[in-house]
Amino acid sequence: MNRTKKQHYLPQFYLRYFADETENLCVVDADSEKDYYIVKVRDAAQGRYYYDFAGDEEKQSLENFLGLLESYIAPEYEKIVAQAEIDIEMTDEQKILILNFVKLQFIRSDWIRKKIPHKILSEIFKPDHLANSDKLVHAYMIKEGMFLEAFDYLYNFSIRVLKCPKNVEIFTSSFPIFLHKASDLNVLLNEIQSGLQNKSPFLDANLFFPLTSNICLYIYNPMKENNLKDDNWYSVFVTCGISFADRKIYFKPQDFSKQVYSALKPLLNTNDFHLS
Repeated sequence: MNRTKKQHYLPQFYLRYFADETENLCVVDADSEKDYYIVKVRDAAQGRYYYDFAGDEEKQSLENFLGLLESYIAPEYEKIVAQAEIDIEMTDEQKILILNFVKLQFIRSDWIRKKIPHKILSEIFKPDHLANSDKLVHAYMIKEGMFLEAFDYLYNFSIRVLKCPKNVEIFTSSFPIFLHKASDLNVLLNEIQSGLQNKSPFLDANLFFPLTSNICLYIYNPMKENNLKDDNWYSVFVTCGISFADRKIYFKPQDFSKQVYSALKPLLNTNDFHLS
């Protein structure tokens, strides 16, 4: 049986919405000496055998399982994008699909594997048969759909479609859920860990989710005050996105984006950076 070496923690179909017609992405990488570099979709947001793990008897992988999910989501996602471009509202079923996709991207992200210690995940999900391994606990968590129900409160949230200003495009990252909440990363990390344990991460935060390079979704609690305005959402998105990006951001290669986003490189994942 052939094994896929490059396993993506951001689906390729999703990345293509931020790439050019030749599937090139521009990357601003906090760990690179370059201001930015170009990479193909197939080489972005992936790890070598990322979802492979040692089972009880032999090597196992979540790659095929996630691939099946993506093959179902991708055409529905395309319909949602097409509707958003011409201001047609999502149906209730489409809202549920998008929220499920957001939940999946949270749980499968490399950010979770790196930021949330396996000891905490083990305490939450108690996989007694697993060794002390970040990768193994993370794989088990994805396989069992762990804490997806923790995000069920999002089904009561509203979704607002935000379109980019003229000649401006947005970015995504391997952790494309950007919280709109005033705090620093260390405080937020503690809140996320506590939220996972209480099965309610991000309960008090609204979320930005980049849908395409031109469209962003704002997922918010309609019962609470919402100060996001049409004329300033882009600057707020950039501030939140740079704070939560997993040390890399991906966007369509164009001169304006290269200039603006490479200038923000020093702020990627800095612990003293505050959201507004």
